Amino acid sequence: MQGNDVECGIPLPSAVETSGRVAASELPGGSVATVTHVGPYDQLKGTWEGIMGWVQVEGLTASGAPWEVYVDDPTKVDASKLRTEIYVPVN
Repeated sequence: MQGNDVECGIPLPSAVETSGRVAASELPGGSVATVTHVGPYDQLKGTWEGIMGWVQVEGLTASGAPWEVYVDDPTKVDASKLRTEIYVPVN
């Protein structure tokens, strides 16, 4: 069975000790294209297509692993109002 690697981030004020499959990492510095999706998670595909299209139209190149930030708690916010920030490193 093939799996996926998933990285979850929690901002911390300083470095922490890690072990086993848990490892510390940092978000890369540099330029990013960003967009905020408002709506259900199952509609993120269209927003991803939009930002990647924008990157191409602007003559930029995606350069590195993109990431999402889930701004709202889906147990406390209506799905139609969930905010998800998408970041795509570019050069």
